[in-house]
Amino acid sequence: MAALGEGVTGFALGDAVVVYGPWGCGACHACAQGKENYCTRAAELGIRPPGLGAPGALADYVLIDDARHLVPTGDLDPVQTVPLTDAGLTPYHAIKRSLDKLHAGSTAVVLGVGGLGHLGVQLLRALSATRVIALDVSEDKLELARASGAHLAIRSDDKAADIVREATDGLGAQLVLNFVGVQPTVDLAAKCAAVESDLTIVGIGGGTLPVGFGLGGEVFAGPGAGCVRPTAPRPDQRPRGARPGGLTGRDRPAGIPDRGIRFCLVSDAVTSIAKGATVTLTLENYRVAEELVERRDPLGALRILEPVLEDERDNVAVQQLAGRAYFLSLQLRRAEATLRRVVELDPCDAWATHALGRTLERAGRGAEAAPYLRLAAAMNPEPEYKAAAAKYAD
Repeated sequence: MAALGEGVTGFALGDAVVVYGPWGCGACHACAQGKENYCTRAAELGIRPPGLGAPGALADYVLIDDARHLVPTGDLDPVQTVPLTDAGLTPYHAIKRSLDKLHAGSTAVVLGVGGLGHLGVQLLRALSATRVIALDVSEDKLELARASGAHLAIRSDDKAADIVREATDGLGAQLVLNFVGVQPTVDLAAKCAAVESDLTIVGIGGGTLPVGFGLGGEVFAGPGAGCVRPTAPRPDQRPRGARPGGLTGRDRPAGIPDRGIRFCLVSDAVTSIAKGATVTLTLENYRVAEELVERRDPLGALRILEPVLEDERDNVAVQQLAGRAYFLSLQLRRAEATLRRVVELDPCDAWATHALGRTLERAGRGAEAAPYLRLAAAMNPEPEYKAAAAKYAD
């Protein structure tokens, strides 16, 4: 502080401060909440702060209109602190609005690890318990992401979305921050997003994301109602090993295509359940639940399956599908109980045996998981099964 105007309190000459950039009127509804960057009267009143509308932010001296725009920095290094007023504040703003989604076990994806993105990684680590996955096209930037605290740093290419989904057990990320904004990164961001997630485009690269029925994704009912999420379920994500008499995707009616789902069918089924209607497990309802699991909406599937699980206790296919839904929604105790029932009904079900091992493993019970994973690999030599068992090789 080089000089103080009349009536200014709370500061003294020589104090070290940084300046908050987006100024508002200080009196409107947005400003009263501390959101001066959303001031509804700034343009009307001709408010043009230095650096954001008017020149002068890099001058030797800057005139500040109000003490509320100053933040004391104490003994912090000004060279390291000043970027936080812009490059730090921008990702902070984007992250803060989504903090309620960044609980333990959640995932946040950062697209673009430049001036904003590398601070976004650090802020995510400092403000939340989320796992951070950083994506960039440059190896130097990926190294910066790792140094900034990213749990996983991967190249942003045509395989990136699959890697993100694999790392999140097919669910996707609860928050996707796009600090680039060009069209390929916007498309990639949409593919990484989970049901009911936040996708925030910070970069001004001009990319667009269509929103609406049939545009850029699938709209479906259930817990994620109104959400838009592109999906492309892999063939290996379908329950394996269902026995004769059970219902599997191989018996799919002609009315439901392999990778599609009729919105009206899902909406009717889930909405009726939400209203307390009596549920009977018809073939059609089973198909809806199966499609919801494939489209990574396990909670929607469980709203159909749970009311009939006890009545269908001896139905391998139904128990298997419920076990998969519980696993995907991280309800590990219920997944364990349901998958144990499947293995009890059909000891030769390699998929359920493997899934039970994975469930125990995820619960931190590796010693209990090992026998199931080894047995599944012996029954089915698929690479996925063999790799899981290899971790517990004697």
